[in-house]
Amino acid sequence: MPLRNQTKIRSSRCAELTILNATIGGGHFWVAALFLIILAVIFIGMGAVVLGVVQGEPPPGTPPGALRESWSTGAPVVVLMAMVLLLGVYLPPPVADLVAGAARFLGQP
Repeated sequence: MPLRNQTKIRSSRCAELTILNATIGGGHFWVAALFLIILAVIFIGMGAVVLGVVQGEPPPGTPPGALRESWSTGAPVVVLMAMVLLLGVYLPPPVADLVAGAARFLGQP
């Protein structure tokens, strides 16, 4: 059963990448840019809700702006997000072969 749920999640991500691939392949770069902007707004909106829940309220007596992240804690997050975006748009052939082999092993076409 868990495999079916993971397949549905993967399918929705695949649909987004298929839309992006089709718009770029068709030469509709403005549509692709608008699509990416809308996805970014959705991602930021969902992230703001999750961060509000996870981080909670600051301790009482904390001055505003005292709990800021430094570049050393934010840089790894940005680098990893860039890597995820890159792998979502372009999958190197060795990685694609590994994914295809794993799919064959699991019985997916």
